Amino acid sequence: MKKILILLSFALVIEADILNRDSIIHPAVSNSGMVVSQHYLATEVGKNILDQGGNAIDASVAVAFALAVVLP
Repeated sequence: MKKILILLSFALVIEADILNRDSIIHPAVSNSGMVVSQHYLATEVGKNILDQGGNAIDASVAVAFALAVVLP
């Protein structure tokens, strides 16, 4: 009986997490360009490349190099 109550409580927690997930996810939309990476410094590098007139390939290469530095 104890195991069933524990499993039921976990199921309720997981269900509550799934129901609240919509309020956590905020999609971002852009008209000009967007850079997303695992580290904020690499994202800033890519953003700066786009701001200086670079294209998506330039920004992605710069982000890759920046990620290699900040997340070795």
